[in-house]
Amino acid sequence: MSDYFLGCSLSCVIALLMGIKKQWRFRENGLSNVLFLIALFIVLAIIAASLNDNSSNPFLGLLGILTLPAFLMIKNKGRGTKESGKQTSTQVVDRQKTTPDYINTQEPAAYSEAKVPNTEKTAIISLPEANNKKGSEFPEWYVSISFGKSRSDNFPQALALAKMAPQYIENDIDGQTIYQAIYSAKPQEYLAFIKLYELVSNWKSCFVVINGQMVDRKIIGGLNYCYGDKCRSGNPEFCYGASFMTENPFGCHRMQISAYNNPWWTFGSFDRKGVWMVNKEAMLKRIIEYSELYQLCPAFSLDRVLEALNNLPDKIDPRKDKGWVVIGNAIKPAHSILEYTININLSDNDN
Repeated sequence: MSDYFLGCSLSCVIALLMGIKKQWRFRENGLSNVLFLIALFIVLAIIAASLNDNSSNPFLGLLGILTLPAFLMIKNKGRGTKESGKQTSTQVVDRQKTTPDYINTQEPAAYSEAKVPNTEKTAIISLPEANNKKGSEFPEWYVSISFGKSRSDNFPQALALAKMAPQYIENDIDGQTIYQAIYSAKPQEYLAFIKLYELVSNWKSCFVVINGQMVDRKIIGGLNYCYGDKCRSGNPEFCYGASFMTENPFGCHRMQISAYNNPWWTFGSFDRKGVWMVNKEAMLKRIIEYSELYQLCPAFSLDRVLEALNNLPDKIDPRKDKGWVVIGNAIKPAHSILEYTININLSDNDN
């Protein structure tokens, strides 16, 4: 009989090694596992020593060794079966439908899968698809911000703002609630998104999706800075120039081709006949480079930009076109030249 208890004591050592992997633990708290198994090892060793009858039964020893590992494997298998039977429940609340009865009777919206950042593992969360015909319809352009529960003092305020969004979703994933707020490109809605984003952007559980595409903080920061200013300005021509210094023909001054920042007419050179040849290829290269961060901006249209580029003149002859003047080795619109008249009186006024 002592062989069995000796095998059980060795089984404790094996269980300790298996406990390194979290899923094999008796409990979630790793320290309690270690203390429990060490105590059990000592007790079983004492029992084995007290029952030492010099017997040698390999079968009982092997049975003792396999006792705890077998228990852990059966326990883990049962846990896996239980977890696989769980179903993720999703509650959708459409703020555009104001009656509680309507909200409770609507079918949940269909979703596409996207990965959610997590400190321990990567989970899968359902995200709304635009123009979904089941349940609530989403706008042609939308931004979705999601976050989990946080110990931050700002969490109650963030949750309240999320619930005020035009569309609000709660996703239950492995017992953890993910709060999701969805906004359109309308100025008031996007400004509300910025307010919520500024509260939760530094949380590890926070992530943003635009039109089904997960985006990083650099892109969101650029959009909030530029499109946010457009929403605040109320100027429909904002993208063609927030001021006279950023006037441009493309409808996006973030490409930095504007009246006082690399204007389009500076791209080119004179040919042998004194005609200014506009270098559209150089402009196109700059457009592609600088517009990369703003491809998801609701006000940006690459087709519109390329159409404006194509409509620019291929060449300018300042000798025939009075709207242009030569300044050094370049040209400039005549209306941008400031002329001053200085009157100098050279007469003798001593008398």
